[in-house]
Amino acid sequence: MGNPWIEHVMKTRRATAGAGKSFKEILQMAKKTYKKSPAAQKKVHKRKTKRKTKRKIHKRKTKKRKTRKRKRKSRGRKRR
Repeated sequence: MGNPWIEHVMKTRRATAGAGKSFKEILQMAKKTYKKSPAAQKKVHKRKTKRKTKRKIHKRKTKKRKTRKRKRKSRGRKRR
């Protein structure tokens, strides 16, 4: 057994074979007459509850390097 929608489209196509209609028109006709089976309907899912957990804080394995501000090198003459 294949896809029920495709099977329905093929049945609709065979029923209107003499009309010479395009595939798009056949799909539109099949859409009007197609009804989903109860097994194919969407299931209602229960919502999952969110867990309230604290974030873990990871300590650094190595110490963070301290950076110093570098002095600007003067360009040209020194100012007094």
